[in-house]
Amino acid sequence: MKFTMKITNKFTMIFLSLLVALDCAAGAAAGDGWLLAQAAIDADQAAAVARSRTGGRVLGVEWGEANGQPVYSVRVLLPDGRIRVIEVPAGAGGSGR
Repeated sequence: MKFTMKITNKFTMIFLSLLVALDCAAGAAAGDGWLLAQAAIDADQAAAVARSRTGGRVLGVEWGEANGQPVYSVRVLLPDGRIRVIEVPAGAGGSGR
């Protein structure tokens, strides 16, 4: 009886591990949408952060990843005519670059 229980538990654990692995693989295949769902701020908020930091006009906002962290890359036209890309962390609108 104990031997049968050990085998059954091992197969159950292997089965559950495979299900988790397949779920993770499906999430990775879906792209970075799962990261976007984790974002604490949206694209409009990221644009507002970049606008307030630079005083420029926002040209566009793109979703991406930097060092494994979700970020918004915001293209800004600065008052002096230069274009600058500001990275705004999607986690909380933090420090950015």
